Amino acid sequence: MRGEFAGPASHFKSQFLTRASTAQMRAGDADAGCATAHDVLTLAEGIQSARLDDHLRTMLTEARSYSASSPARDLLDRGESIMRQRAAA
Repeated sequence: MRGEFAGPASHFKSQFLTRASTAQMRAGDADAGCATAHDVLTLAEGIQSARLDDHLRTMLTEARSYSASSPARDLLDRGESIMRQRAAA
């Protein structure tokens, strides 16, 4: 996924995918939501945006409701690490 889009297109796609991931988890499809969220986290590494950070936090908050599952725990570990890096940047 990385390098697939550049500039505003990757910014738009990352915001769209955070909302898609959140919706998948809210619909009860935690596996799909976590898979989409991992794609978002990879894409978001090169994007600095307060709005995207808000979407990422919402997505990770939704993932916490599935924290008993291994995919969600992996996502939360990765997501929290990336959010710390983003906050320090």
